[in-house]
Amino acid sequence: MHGDFGSSNILWNPESSRITGIIDFGGSCLGDPAYDFAGILSSYGRHFFDMCISLYPNDSELSDRANFYKSTFALQEALHGIENDDKQAFESGIKGFR
Repeated sequence: MHGDFGSSNILWNPESSRITGIIDFGGSCLGDPAYDFAGILSSYGRHFFDMCISLYPNDSELSDRANFYKSTFALQEALHGIENDDKQAFESGIKGFR
């Protein structure tokens, strides 16, 4: 898995409407591809997510896990804020839980 697969790491050419590259493989490892699909869902929304996941085997099982992972992103951001003394990251992550 990529490990940080979202809009900030997918290069897009608006003139050709094509993906031109994927960057930042620092978090790549063996793992659940649903985590990367959660990044797609979070960054690009349900329609694009559904289009992408339908091309992958076991798409309904993968979709369930991707939805779960996406639900953890805000808490992960809050935890990152605590661990790195980043008040802005903490506030951004925790705001939906207040």
